[in-house]
Amino acid sequence: MKLVSPGEAAANTNDMSDKAGEDLVRIGEMAKKYGVTLRTLRFYEDKGLLNPQRDGSTRLYTRRDKARLKLILLGRKVGFSLRDVKQMMDLYDPSGSNTKQLRLTLDKSEKQLAR
Repeated sequence: MKLVSPGEAAANTNDMSDKAGEDLVRIGEMAKKYGVTLRTLRFYEDKGLLNPQRDGSTRLYTRRDKARLKLILLGRKVGFSLRDVKQMMDLYDPSGSNTKQLRLTLDKSEKQLAR
């Protein structure tokens, strides 16, 4: 049995990483980093665009959530609706076959440029 000092024990309880060692970010840090409000992040979660982990009532955002938020903000910046952004992100296939996602994104981009 390994003995740890109280300082080490406290440091371990404040460790903000998940099982894979990934850094987790709280909602306030996420909002500040990306220039959005807490309400915006909660809204995106309600719409199924983000899915943060939970520690009690605390939202913890992963690297995946950060990437998804970047895509949401980029999509909104170029004029896509949240529905369009969600459709494109929902087609993502982690196995690497993203032909449907790419086709939909291209089609929506062409329509957006035609406006």
